[in-house]
Formats: sequence, C-alpha cells, structure tokens
Amino acid sequence: MRPTPTDPPQALHILGENHPPGDLITVNDAKLLGLDPRDLSARYRAGKLDRLRRGAYVVPGVKDPVARHRSMIQAARPLLKPDTVISHVSAAVWLGLDVPWGLLGDDAIHVTRGDRGGSIRQRLVTHTAPVPSGQWQLVDGLRVTTPARTVVDVARTGPKPEAVALADHVLRTRGAAIRDEMTRIIAKDAGRHGIAKARVVLAFADPRAESGGESISRVLLAHEGLPTPELQWEVRDPRGNFVARCDLGWPEHHTAGEFDGRLKYQGAGAPSKDPGAVVYREKLREDRLRGLGLEVVRWTWADLEDPHALATRIRRALDRGRGR
Repeated sequence: MRPTPTDPPQALHILGENHPPGDLITVNDAKLLGLDPRDLSARYRAGKLDRLRRGAYVVPGVKDPVARHRSMIQAARPLLKPDTVISHVSAAVWLGLDVPWGLLGDDAIHVTRGDRGGSIRQRLVTHTAPVPSGQWQLVDGLRVTTPARTVVDVARTGPKPEAVALADHVLRTRGAAIRDEMTRIIAKDAGRHGIAKARVVLAFADPRAESGGESISRVLLAHEGLPTPELQWEVRDPRGNFVARCDLGWPEHHTAGEFDGRLKYQGAGAPSKDPGAVVYREKLREDRLRGLGLEVVRWTWADLEDPHALATRIRRALDRGRGR
C-alpha cells in the first residue's frame, strides 16, 4: 500500500521506528508523506537509516547480506533500462537460490545488457553479453537470468568454492536436466572469458552435497590434495543395519567427515529444537560411529578459514583409520 500524506512528525516516525529492519524507504516515499527528502539524509547521518544508493535507504538491523542485496536490487529498479537483465550473483538472490555469502563481497548489483560497453557505476556493475530469450525469465517484474545461466555466469566470474556451492544447490533442487542446460550454455559460450572455469565447476558439482558448507569443504579439501570423499556416506554395522549417514566419507580409510553448520545445532529437521538435546544426540551418533572402529572428524565454518590446518587434521585421521 502506498504511503498517504501526513504531518512531518508522524511521517518521521513512520519512516523509522515504525518500519521493521530491512524495509526499503525511498525519496519518493518521503515526498508522498509530505517530507523534505533531506529528512532522510538527516536520519541517515543520525544512524537511523542505512543508505543503499542515492535516494534509497533501508531500516538497519538486518545482518543477512542476501536480504540486503535483494533490497539493493529493489532500490536500483528505477535505474534499469527495459532490456536490462539481472544476472550473476544478483540473479541468484532474486531467484531465491541458496547464495553463499562469499559471493556478495563487492556489495554491487550485477546486470547484463546486449549493447556495447560494460560499465561499473556506484554499486551497479553492467556486463556486456547477449542473453538469448531462453536464458532469461520475468520474476517479480524484472528480467533475470535463468538458474542455469546464472550458475554459468557465477562460475565464470566468481570464486570456485562458492560457485560450486551454488551449482550443487541448483542441481540438488532443480533436477538432473538442468545440468544438460548448463552444458549447452557453456558449449554455446565457448571462448568467452572464464568459460573454461565454468566447465571445471560444472564437472565438480554434485547434487548430493546437502549444504553450502559441505560444497565449499569439498573444493578446499580437493585443493589440499585429499582423496575424493564419498558424499552422504551410509554407515552400517556388520549385520547391515543402518547406523548413520555422514556428510563425507572415506570408506577405504575408515574415516567419516562431518561439517557442522549452525543449523545442525539449532535443531533444523530434528524432532527436538532444544540445542542441548541435538548436541546430545550427535554425541551418541558419533559414539556409535567410533564404536565401529571409524575415525570421525568434525569441522565448522571457522575451520574453513584455514584449509591447510583442516586438511592436516583429516589426513592424520585417514592415516589412523587406514592403519586399523
């Protein structure tokens, strides 16, 4: 619902405390409320609003960079020409894909246009490339690259670990046919900058990875020279009874690897959402794995900041497991 004019004191309240964190507020909103746009600047200087770009602000308090990026796209809508296509990581956000935060470091919106001359404006990066009709779709009133084209663009230009994580997610949620679609796009774009890198990302991608942390772990550990793990390894006891399913496994080395994302300890998908109960169940599960003679290595996001140290820890576990 569009704002209706009101007196300035009440309007100032509406433009701040009455909005939940993450709400987008523009100069046009202020004008409709009978305010001087300079009032928004004053609230920004006072720390009551964050500025996304000239004339567009957001209520502070949202720590999720994906939500912030979506607000930035909304704020940039008036600047976009009709033939502009939201692309790259911005397309991933607009499509609602599971976007690794590492892809959002430049705090810029990425778009693609078919005319000559790419450009970089304040928080708006324009790529120059054709986007055929089958490679974009209309979502919430904006042209946006399809999931397949989006993955290829991110794989061409982004860091490999995060690109693999996005590819894994799309393969897992959109089905095997989308791999063929990405393969066709890569073949048509042969010779473009980064297309060889995209080919490597797609070859490495695996829909069995169930989280971004698992995907990024696979890339970093492969770079460290560790053996290729089996994903979602099902461990059974000598009678064939199911014991556990591990994120990564090296069966020949009697070693299981588990990435501990924060959701695991918030009880996502578990009968109880009590973090203490979840941790206790995880301990019992790990005890059962160790009781079968397996090595178990756990790591978190923090461990991924030092892949060499993590790889050393896993390599030692592989040595111990192989020696049994």
